[in-house]
Amino acid sequence: MDAETVYLFRHGVLRDAAYQLQPPLARAALHALALELIQALLGDRPAVVDKLDPDAPGLPCDPYAAELATHAQMALAEAPEDGRQPLHDALVWYTARAALHAEYTYERRLAVVLYQQLESVAGDPALRVAALIRRGAVLGYLGALAEAAGVLESARELARQTGRLEQRVAAEVQLADVLRSTERAREAETMLLQARQELQQTGDRRREASVCNNLGLLLLHSGRAPQAEPMFRFAIAVARELGLSVDETRSLNNLAMLLDEIGRPAEAEEIYRQALARARSAGVKRTEAMILGNLGIRLTEAGRTAEAHEVQLQALARMREVGDRRGEGIVLGGLATVLWDLQRYDEAEATYRQALEVHRETGNRRSEGIALTNWASLLQEIDRLEQAQELFLKALAIHRQVGNRRSEGVVESNLAFLARQHGQRDSALEGFRRALAIHREVGNRRSEGVALGNLALLELAGGSQGVAAGMMSTALGLLRQSDAPRQHRQLTEDWVNECARLGTPQAVTALVSQQPDLPQPDPGYGR
Repeated sequence: MDAETVYLFRHGVLRDAAYQLQPPLARAALHALALELIQALLGDRPAVVDKLDPDAPGLPCDPYAAELATHAQMALAEAPEDGRQPLHDALVWYTARAALHAEYTYERRLAVVLYQQLESVAGDPALRVAALIRRGAVLGYLGALAEAAGVLESARELARQTGRLEQRVAAEVQLADVLRSTERAREAETMLLQARQELQQTGDRRREASVCNNLGLLLLHSGRAPQAEPMFRFAIAVARELGLSVDETRSLNNLAMLLDEIGRPAEAEEIYRQALARARSAGVKRTEAMILGNLGIRLTEAGRTAEAHEVQLQALARMREVGDRRGEGIVLGGLATVLWDLQRYDEAEATYRQALEVHRETGNRRSEGIALTNWASLLQEIDRLEQAQELFLKALAIHRQVGNRRSEGVVESNLAFLARQHGQRDSALEGFRRALAIHREVGNRRSEGVALGNLALLELAGGSQGVAAGMMSTALGLLRQSDAPRQHRQLTEDWVNECARLGTPQAVTALVSQQPDLPQPDPGYGR
């Protein structure tokens, strides 16, 4: 006799009717029996849930955990008093495993529901805090930043009330990750600085490293790269010391991003590729997607557009696979810039629009400002200058609001370039000088080279040939150091053309021919 055939119902209504005919006590007993039999097949489970670690290996029970939690819940409804505790323990355990499994399989919305259920059934305050932290983290991945912040603040407060420093810090690290994309970035920085001081007193180096990694990102995003670098290097050293491979990989990605921003591109690319191999080996797909997106930006700046396009498409596919809506918006912005470089302007604009929709949907103000800046730069290049200026001004307001000093300098430089295009020499000079001061403050050597080169062109037009020649020489050196062939080529051409227009002596014009060449961008590189 085949039980699968004998007990097969031909219609769901018949099945439900047969189920409802069972008296409540009998139904509860059957659920308890089903739980017992399936558990026997899967093996014993620990008595309690000690932690919720989404990076830990899965367990054999995980694919069946949601079903087992349902059996435990239904059995518990009619269980006698002396049999309730084992069923409640099973309900808590399997709800926790089901939530983690939903995270492993990137069913983010299901994970949110299951973590919320876990909060309601967990008797242990520590487990409730852990469930709140994971729910907040997943909401952040989904791009629900305001809701995520509220959940994580609840976790932080409950941990504080129950005197759990480790959990309070864990909540603060996740909260800072959410807040750094918003107007509350400064608040996040203050919170993490205080947390680090407390962890140093307790000697908890693992959590201190986690705090430093996130603190480094806040410092980097606000233009303080020299302060951010030791944070990342400390986090990497501790992760290596403690054998925390995934933590080390994430910090390596952040360090590479910093090195790229301060004009050390060769080191940055080497570390990106090292981190990418580690992420793939460990199977951490969200981290892999983040690294691919950053590597794509590095390749774009180097003019290697074909490879950059492929890498950004891989990053986008990974972000969508893991359900990271905020990350998807960031990668769309990077992909749009590659399309711009390929002179596929209509596609680039459409992709910038998609990125902006995601940033606004998720409340990611920092990335919204960056996408507006890049889209405006594209419009500037194709001579839609009024639209470009409008977007630059919107972007500038956002950069100042969220404290993105680096991007503020980029926009100041672009607005100065617009003034130069309109023949407003004094306004352009003033704007480039403001931009240059910001670029030097934050260590943005590539943009420093661009601003300095444009100042050189203005000085040349004003008759200061010697001053202009010295400034252009320095500017081209900065761009070579930063592996910025597009900007190097553009400034070189502008210098030669301006010298020809002004009838400048050949010795001044020949300045650029004395500069070592950079590798040329890929064919079709348009920006």
